[in-house]
Amino acid sequence: MDGMFIDGMERASLEEIERGYIYEEEEGRYTCLICGSSSEQGVIYPSPDEQAWWDAEKWMTKHIVREHGSVFHALLHLDKKWTGLSVLQRQLLQFFHQGMSDAEVIERLGGGSASTIRNHRFTLREKEKQAKLFLVLMSLMEKGRAAASAGSPVKDKKKQKPAGVQPLQETVERDNDYFPYGTDGPLRAWPRKEKVRALIAEELVRRFQPGRIYSEADINEVLEQAWHDYAVIRRYMVDHGLLERTEDGRRYWVGAAVSSSERAPAAAQEEERLSMSKERRKELVRAYQEKEQQIGVFRFVNGKNGKALVGASKNLEAMERRLPFELKMGASRNVQLQKDWNEADEGDFTFEVLERLKLRKDSFQDVNHELHVMESKWLNELQPYGERGYNSQPKKRGQAGDAEKDERDV
Repeated sequence: MDGMFIDGMERASLEEIERGYIYEEEEGRYTCLICGSSSEQGVIYPSPDEQAWWDAEKWMTKHIVREHGSVFHALLHLDKKWTGLSVLQRQLLQFFHQGMSDAEVIERLGGGSASTIRNHRFTLREKEKQAKLFLVLMSLMEKGRAAASAGSPVKDKKKQKPAGVQPLQETVERDNDYFPYGTDGPLRAWPRKEKVRALIAEELVRRFQPGRIYSEADINEVLEQAWHDYAVIRRYMVDHGLLERTEDGRRYWVGAAVSSSERAPAAAQEEERLSMSKERRKELVRAYQEKEQQIGVFRFVNGKNGKALVGASKNLEAMERRLPFELKMGASRNVQLQKDWNEADEGDFTFEVLERLKLRKDSFQDVNHELHVMESKWLNELQPYGERGYNSQPKKRGQAGDAEKDERDV
Protein backbone atom coordinates (compact mmCIF):
# COMPACT_ATOMS: atom_id res chain seq x y z
CA MET A 1 0.00 0.00 0.00
CA ASP A 2 2.93 2.36 0.79
CA GLY A 3 4.21 2.19 -2.78
CA MET A 4 0.78 2.91 -4.26
CA PHE A 5 0.25 5.89 -1.95
CA ILE A 6 3.70 7.34 -2.68
CA ASP A 7 3.27 6.88 -6.44
CA GLY A 8 -0.11 8.60 -6.24
CA MET A 9 1.37 11.50 -4.30
CA GLU A 10 3.68 12.30 -7.19
CA ARG A 11 0.71 13.52 -9.26
CA ALA A 12 -1.40 14.97 -6.45
CA SER A 13 -1.51 18.40 -4.85
CA LEU A 14 -1.29 18.88 -1.08
CA GLU A 15 -5.06 19.44 -0.98
CA GLU A 16 -5.67 16.19 -2.88
CA ILE A 17 -3.32 14.24 -0.62
CA GLU A 18 -5.12 15.63 2.43
CA ARG A 19 -8.51 14.43 1.17
CA GLY A 20 -7.05 11.11 -0.02
CA TYR A 21 -8.16 11.00 -3.66
CA ILE A 22 -7.70 12.69 -7.03
CA TYR A 23 -9.96 13.34 -10.00
CA GLU A 24 -8.53 12.11 -13.29
CA GLU A 25 -10.24 14.27 -15.87
CA GLU A 26 -9.25 12.28 -18.96
CA GLU A 27 -10.64 9.03 -17.53
CA GLY A 28 -13.54 10.78 -15.80
CA ARG A 29 -12.98 9.03 -12.49
CA TYR A 30 -12.04 9.59 -8.87
CA THR A 31 -9.11 7.47 -7.65
CA CYS A 32 -8.21 6.61 -4.07
CA LEU A 33 -4.56 7.47 -3.41
CA ILE A 34 -4.34 4.86 -0.66
CA CYS A 35 -5.43 1.70 -2.46
CA GLY A 36 -6.16 2.70 -6.07
CA SER A 37 -9.93 2.05 -5.99
CA SER A 38 -11.89 4.30 -8.33
CA SER A 39 -15.41 5.56 -9.01
CA GLU A 40 -16.61 6.78 -12.39
CA GLN A 41 -18.09 10.21 -12.85
CA GLY A 42 -21.76 10.04 -13.82
CA VAL A 43 -22.39 6.70 -12.12
CA ILE A 44 -24.64 6.54 -9.04
CA TYR A 45 -23.49 4.03 -6.41
CA PRO A 46 -25.60 2.37 -3.71
CA SER A 47 -24.44 2.56 -0.08
CA PRO A 48 -23.38 -0.76 1.52
CA ASP A 49 -26.76 -1.07 3.25
CA GLU A 50 -28.50 0.02 0.02
CA GLN A 51 -30.42 2.68 1.98
CA ALA A 52 -28.84 5.59 0.10
CA TRP A 53 -27.37 6.47 -3.30
CA TRP A 54 -24.13 8.38 -3.78
CA ASP A 55 -22.48 10.11 -6.72
CA ALA A 56 -18.90 9.17 -7.63
CA GLU A 57 -17.16 11.70 -5.37
CA LYS A 58 -19.42 11.01 -2.39
CA TRP A 59 -18.79 7.29 -2.80
CA MET A 60 -15.04 7.93 -2.76
CA THR A 61 -15.15 9.93 0.49
CA LYS A 62 -17.24 7.17 2.10
CA HIS A 63 -14.86 4.53 0.74
CA ILE A 64 -11.85 6.16 2.44
CA VAL A 65 -13.60 6.28 5.82
CA ARG A 66 -14.99 2.75 5.47
CA GLU A 67 -11.85 1.03 4.17
CA HIS A 68 -9.01 3.12 5.58
CA GLY A 69 -10.40 4.85 8.67
CA SER A 70 -9.09 8.24 7.59
CA VAL A 71 -6.35 9.81 5.49
CA PHE A 72 -4.57 10.76 8.73
CA HIS A 73 -4.50 7.13 9.80
CA ALA A 74 -3.21 5.97 6.41
CA LEU A 75 -0.45 8.58 6.31
CA LEU A 76 0.56 7.94 9.89
CA HIS A 77 1.13 4.25 9.19
CA LEU A 78 3.35 4.74 6.15
CA ASP A 79 6.88 3.40 6.52
CA LYS A 80 9.34 5.59 8.41
CA LYS A 81 11.41 6.09 5.25
CA TRP A 82 8.53 8.14 3.81
CA THR A 83 7.42 10.09 6.90
CA GLY A 84 10.66 10.36 8.84
CA LEU A 85 8.66 9.74 12.02
CA SER A 86 9.80 7.49 14.86
CA VAL A 87 7.38 5.09 16.57
CA LEU A 88 7.08 7.49 19.51
CA GLN A 89 6.35 10.46 17.25
CA ARG A 90 3.62 8.49 15.46
CA GLN A 91 2.06 7.66 18.83
CA LEU A 92 2.18 11.30 19.91
CA LEU A 93 0.60 12.53 16.67
CA GLN A 94 -2.18 9.97 17.14
CA PHE A 95 -2.80 11.16 20.71
CA PHE A 96 -2.72 14.85 19.71
CA HIS A 97 -5.07 14.12 16.79
CA GLN A 98 -7.51 12.59 19.27
CA GLY A 99 -7.42 15.80 21.29
CA MET A 100 -5.74 14.33 24.38
CA SER A 101 -4.34 16.66 27.03
CA ASP A 102 -0.69 16.47 28.10
CA ALA A 103 -1.73 14.60 31.27
CA GLU A 104 -3.65 12.04 29.22
CA VAL A 105 -0.70 11.58 26.86
CA ILE A 106 1.65 10.98 29.82
CA GLU A 107 -0.76 8.39 31.18
CA ARG A 108 -1.02 6.62 27.82
CA LEU A 109 2.79 6.57 27.44
CA GLY A 110 3.15 5.14 30.92
CA GLY A 111 5.32 7.94 32.29
CA GLY A 112 7.14 11.18 31.56
CA SER A 113 6.51 14.81 32.45
CA ALA A 114 4.63 17.79 31.06
CA SER A 115 7.94 19.40 29.99
CA THR A 116 8.84 16.27 28.01
CA ILE A 117 5.54 16.41 26.14
CA ARG A 118 6.07 20.11 25.45
CA ASN A 119 9.52 19.29 24.03
CA HIS A 120 7.94 16.69 21.76
CA ARG A 121 5.36 19.22 20.56
CA PHE A 122 8.15 21.71 19.88
CA THR A 123 10.12 19.10 17.87
CA LEU A 124 7.08 18.30 15.73
CA ARG A 125 6.45 22.01 15.11
CA GLU A 126 10.06 22.41 14.00
CA LYS A 127 9.63 19.56 11.53
CA GLU A 128 6.51 21.30 10.23
CA LYS A 129 8.43 24.55 9.67
CA GLN A 130 11.22 22.70 7.87
CA ALA A 131 8.70 20.94 5.62
CA LYS A 132 7.01 24.25 4.73
CA LEU A 133 10.33 25.89 3.86
CA PHE A 134 11.34 22.91 1.74
CA LEU A 135 8.05 23.01 -0.17
CA VAL A 136 8.54 26.73 -0.86
CA LEU A 137 12.11 26.12 -2.03
CA MET A 138 10.99 23.35 -4.40
CA SER A 139 8.17 25.52 -5.74
CA LEU A 140 10.56 28.41 -6.39
CA MET A 141 13.04 26.04 -8.01
CA GLU A 142 10.38 24.74 -10.42
CA LYS A 143 9.29 28.29 -11.26
CA GLY A 144 12.91 29.26 -11.92
CA ARG A 145 13.39 26.25 -14.16
CA ALA A 146 10.18 27.03 -16.06
CA ALA A 147 11.23 30.65 -16.52
CA ALA A 148 14.65 29.61 -17.82
CA SER A 149 13.07 27.15 -20.25
CA ALA A 150 10.63 29.79 -21.50
CA GLY A 151 13.51 32.19 -22.17
CA SER A 152 15.49 29.67 -24.21
CA PRO A 153 14.98 29.34 -27.98
CA VAL A 154 12.91 26.34 -28.98
CA LYS A 155 15.03 23.55 -30.42
CA ASP A 156 14.32 20.25 -32.02
CA LYS A 157 14.74 17.83 -29.10
CA LYS A 158 15.22 14.92 -31.47
CA LYS A 159 18.28 16.60 -32.97
CA GLN A 160 19.74 17.30 -29.51
CA LYS A 161 19.28 13.74 -28.32
CA PRO A 162 22.50 11.73 -28.64
CA ALA A 163 22.35 8.54 -30.66
CA GLY A 164 23.57 6.43 -27.75
CA VAL A 165 21.12 7.77 -25.14
CA GLN A 166 20.77 5.49 -22.15
CA PRO A 167 17.42 3.70 -21.49
CA LEU A 168 17.45 5.20 -17.98
CA GLN A 169 17.56 8.72 -19.37
CA GLU A 170 14.55 7.99 -21.59
CA THR A 171 12.64 6.66 -18.59
CA VAL A 172 13.54 9.70 -16.50
CA GLU A 173 12.43 12.06 -19.24
CA ARG A 174 9.11 10.21 -19.53
CA ASP A 175 7.92 9.82 -15.94
CA ASN A 176 10.75 10.54 -13.49
CA ASP A 177 10.66 6.98 -12.19
CA TYR A 178 14.01 7.15 -10.44
CA PHE A 179 15.04 10.81 -10.29
CA PRO A 180 11.89 12.84 -9.52
CA TYR A 181 13.79 16.14 -9.91
CA GLY A 182 16.00 15.18 -12.83
CA THR A 183 19.25 13.20 -13.02
CA ASP A 184 21.15 15.92 -11.14
CA GLY A 185 18.81 15.58 -8.15
CA PRO A 186 18.27 12.95 -5.44
CA LEU A 187 17.06 9.41 -6.00
CA ARG A 188 13.54 8.43 -5.01
CA ALA A 189 14.92 5.08 -3.82
CA TRP A 190 17.82 2.69 -4.36
CA PRO A 191 16.10 -0.08 -6.36
CA ARG A 192 16.15 -3.80 -5.64
CA LYS A 193 16.44 -4.96 -9.25
CA GLU A 194 20.01 -5.41 -10.40
CA LYS A 195 19.33 -4.15 -13.94
CA VAL A 196 17.90 -0.87 -12.65
CA ARG A 197 20.74 -0.48 -10.14
CA ALA A 198 23.25 -0.79 -12.95
CA LEU A 199 21.54 1.93 -14.99
CA ILE A 200 21.30 4.28 -12.01
CA ALA A 201 24.91 3.70 -11.01
CA GLU A 202 26.01 4.50 -14.57
CA GLU A 203 24.08 7.75 -14.35
CA LEU A 204 25.47 8.68 -10.92
CA VAL A 205 29.09 8.06 -11.89
CA ARG A 206 28.72 10.91 -14.41
CA ARG A 207 28.84 13.25 -11.41
CA PHE A 208 32.56 12.52 -11.10
CA GLN A 209 35.19 13.99 -13.39
CA PRO A 210 37.31 11.46 -15.33
CA GLY A 211 40.99 11.95 -14.60
CA ARG A 212 40.45 13.51 -11.19
CA ILE A 213 41.58 11.77 -7.99
CA TYR A 214 39.02 11.84 -5.15
CA SER A 215 39.31 11.10 -1.45
CA GLU A 216 36.72 8.83 0.17
CA ALA A 217 35.19 11.90 1.85
CA ASP A 218 34.80 13.56 -1.58
CA ILE A 219 33.06 10.46 -2.96
CA ASN A 220 30.73 10.29 0.04
CA GLU A 221 29.82 13.97 -0.24
CA VAL A 222 28.80 13.64 -3.91
CA LEU A 223 26.86 10.40 -3.46
CA GLU A 224 25.07 11.64 -0.33
CA GLN A 225 23.39 14.27 -2.50
CA ALA A 226 21.76 11.40 -4.39
CA TRP A 227 20.97 8.95 -1.58
CA HIS A 228 21.40 9.08 2.21
CA ASP A 229 22.99 5.62 2.39
CA TYR A 230 25.92 6.63 0.21
CA ALA A 231 28.07 3.71 1.37
CA VAL A 232 25.77 1.25 -0.42
CA ILE A 233 26.15 3.05 -3.74
CA ARG A 234 29.89 3.56 -3.25
CA ARG A 235 30.44 -0.16 -2.69
CA TYR A 236 28.26 -1.01 -5.67
CA MET A 237 30.29 1.29 -7.92
CA VAL A 238 33.58 -0.17 -6.73
CA ASP A 239 32.24 -3.71 -7.05
CA HIS A 240 31.20 -3.12 -10.66
CA GLY A 241 34.26 -1.18 -11.77
CA LEU A 242 32.54 2.20 -12.13
CA LEU A 243 34.87 3.56 -9.47
CA GLU A 244 38.32 2.23 -8.70
CA ARG A 245 40.55 2.91 -5.71
CA THR A 246 43.97 2.31 -4.22
CA GLU A 247 44.52 -0.64 -1.90
CA ASP A 248 44.38 1.53 1.22
CA GLY A 249 41.08 3.10 0.09
CA ARG A 250 42.42 6.66 0.23
CA ARG A 251 42.16 7.53 -3.47
CA TYR A 252 39.29 6.97 -5.90
CA TRP A 253 38.88 7.67 -9.61
CA VAL A 254 36.42 6.93 -12.41
CA GLY A 255 36.88 3.29 -13.33
CA ALA A 256 37.62 1.50 -16.57
CA ALA A 257 33.98 0.36 -16.82
CA VAL A 258 33.02 3.89 -17.85
CA SER A 259 33.14 4.52 -21.60
CA SER A 260 36.67 5.51 -22.66
CA SER A 261 35.24 8.26 -24.83
CA GLU A 262 34.20 10.08 -21.67
CA ARG A 263 37.61 9.87 -20.02
CA ALA A 264 40.59 12.13 -20.39
CA PRO A 265 43.83 10.53 -21.63
CA ALA A 266 45.44 11.21 -18.24
CA ALA A 267 42.70 9.26 -16.52
CA ALA A 268 43.18 6.32 -18.87
CA GLN A 269 46.91 6.27 -18.13
CA GLU A 270 46.30 6.45 -14.40
CA GLU A 271 43.76 3.67 -14.55
CA GLU A 272 46.02 1.50 -16.66
CA ARG A 273 48.89 1.96 -14.19
CA LEU A 274 46.71 1.21 -11.17
CA SER A 275 44.38 -1.27 -12.81
CA MET A 276 43.23 -4.22 -10.70
CA SER A 277 41.97 -7.59 -11.76
CA LYS A 278 38.38 -8.56 -11.01
CA GLU A 279 39.57 -11.03 -8.36
CA ARG A 280 41.74 -8.38 -6.72
CA ARG A 281 38.81 -5.98 -6.56
CA LYS A 282 36.65 -8.64 -4.94
CA GLU A 283 39.38 -9.28 -2.39
CA LEU A 284 39.56 -5.57 -1.55
CA VAL A 285 35.79 -5.32 -1.26
CA ARG A 286 35.74 -8.21 1.20
CA ALA A 287 38.54 -6.63 3.23
CA TYR A 288 36.73 -3.28 3.21
CA GLN A 289 33.48 -4.81 4.41
CA GLU A 290 35.30 -6.56 7.26
CA LYS A 291 37.01 -3.31 8.14
CA GLU A 292 33.70 -1.47 8.33
CA GLN A 293 32.09 -4.03 10.63
CA GLN A 294 32.90 -2.38 13.95
CA ILE A 295 31.54 -4.34 16.90
CA GLY A 296 32.13 -3.35 20.50
CA VAL A 297 31.21 -1.28 23.54
CA PHE A 298 30.63 2.47 23.52
CA ARG A 299 30.09 5.31 25.97
CA PHE A 300 27.87 8.33 25.24
CA VAL A 301 29.01 11.06 27.64
CA ASN A 302 27.26 14.24 28.75
CA GLY A 303 30.18 16.65 29.24
CA LYS A 304 27.97 19.00 31.19
CA ASN A 305 27.36 16.68 34.14
CA GLY A 306 29.72 13.78 33.45
CA LYS A 307 26.94 11.20 33.21
CA ALA A 308 27.27 8.50 30.56
CA LEU A 309 25.31 5.81 28.78
CA VAL A 310 27.29 2.60 28.25
CA GLY A 311 26.13 0.04 25.70
CA ALA A 312 27.15 -2.53 23.11
CA SER A 313 26.56 -2.49 19.36
CA LYS A 314 27.28 -4.65 16.34
CA ASN A 315 27.65 -1.47 14.27
CA LEU A 316 29.43 1.25 16.26
CA GLU A 317 29.55 3.63 13.31
CA ALA A 318 25.77 3.45 12.87
CA MET A 319 25.21 3.78 16.63
CA GLU A 320 27.29 6.96 16.69
CA ARG A 321 24.84 8.49 14.20
CA ARG A 322 21.71 6.88 15.65
CA LEU A 323 21.95 8.16 19.24
CA PRO A 324 22.08 11.92 18.40
CA PHE A 325 19.46 11.47 15.66
CA GLU A 326 16.95 9.84 18.03
CA LEU A 327 17.61 12.50 20.66
CA LYS A 328 17.13 15.33 18.14
CA MET A 329 13.80 13.80 17.17
CA GLY A 330 12.79 13.44 20.82
CA ALA A 331 12.47 9.69 20.28
CA SER A 332 14.99 8.25 22.76
CA ARG A 333 13.56 5.57 25.03
CA ASN A 334 15.95 6.68 27.77
CA VAL A 335 13.82 9.32 29.52
CA GLN A 336 16.59 10.91 31.62
CA LEU A 337 19.04 11.06 28.72
CA GLN A 338 16.38 12.72 26.56
CA LYS A 339 15.64 15.27 29.31
CA ASP A 340 19.32 16.19 29.73
CA TRP A 341 19.79 16.40 25.95
CA ASN A 342 16.87 18.81 25.65
CA GLU A 343 18.38 21.04 28.33
CA ALA A 344 21.95 20.98 26.96
CA ASP A 345 23.71 21.80 23.70
CA GLU A 346 24.45 19.09 21.15
CA GLY A 347 28.17 19.80 21.53
CA ASP A 348 28.04 18.80 25.19
CA PHE A 349 27.72 15.13 24.24
CA THR A 350 30.50 12.90 22.90
CA PHE A 351 30.53 9.34 21.58
CA GLU A 352 33.49 7.18 22.61
CA VAL A 353 34.41 3.63 21.64
CA LEU A 354 35.59 1.86 24.79
CA GLU A 355 36.59 -1.45 23.23
CA ARG A 356 36.24 -3.22 19.89
CA LEU A 357 35.57 -6.91 19.53
CA LYS A 358 38.20 -8.70 17.45
CA LEU A 359 36.61 -10.98 14.88
CA ARG A 360 38.32 -14.30 14.26
CA LYS A 361 38.22 -16.23 11.02
CA ASP A 362 37.01 -19.42 12.67
CA SER A 363 33.31 -20.21 12.45
CA PHE A 364 32.99 -21.07 16.15
CA GLN A 365 33.15 -17.53 17.51
CA ASP A 366 30.04 -16.63 19.53
CA VAL A 367 29.93 -12.90 18.81
CA ASN A 368 26.78 -12.27 20.86
CA HIS A 369 28.23 -13.94 23.95
CA GLU A 370 31.60 -12.23 23.68
CA LEU A 371 29.92 -8.86 23.17
CA HIS A 372 27.73 -9.43 26.24
CA VAL A 373 30.77 -10.33 28.38
CA MET A 374 32.63 -7.26 27.14
CA GLU A 375 29.65 -5.01 27.88
CA SER A 376 29.22 -6.49 31.38
CA LYS A 377 32.91 -5.88 32.11
CA TRP A 378 32.63 -2.18 31.26
CA LEU A 379 29.34 -1.77 33.11
CA ASN A 380 30.94 -3.29 36.20
CA GLU A 381 34.00 -1.04 35.87
CA LEU A 382 32.26 2.27 35.12
CA GLN A 383 29.01 1.75 37.09
CA PRO A 384 27.01 4.21 34.91
CA TYR A 385 23.97 4.16 37.22
CA GLY A 386 22.05 6.80 39.16
CA GLU A 387 24.01 10.03 39.43
CA ARG A 388 26.87 8.55 37.39
CA GLY A 389 25.01 7.59 34.26
CA TYR A 390 21.92 6.77 32.23
CA ASN A 391 21.93 2.98 32.50
CA SER A 392 19.33 1.19 34.59
CA GLN A 393 20.52 -0.78 37.60
CA PRO A 394 20.77 -4.47 36.66
CA LYS A 395 18.46 -6.82 38.50
CA LYS A 396 21.40 -8.95 39.46
CA ARG A 397 25.16 -8.65 39.21
CA GLY A 398 26.61 -8.83 35.70
CA GLN A 399 23.23 -8.63 33.94
CA ALA A 400 22.55 -5.55 31.85
CA GLY A 401 19.23 -3.79 32.44
CA ASP A 402 16.44 -2.99 30.09
CA ALA A 403 17.81 0.45 29.20
CA GLU A 404 20.99 -0.98 27.70
CA LYS A 405 18.98 -3.58 25.76
CA ASP A 406 16.85 -0.79 24.31
CA GLU A 407 19.96 0.96 23.05
CA ARG A 408 21.71 -2.17 21.74
CA ASP A 409 21.87 -2.55 17.97
CA VAL A 410 21.09 -6.22 17.55
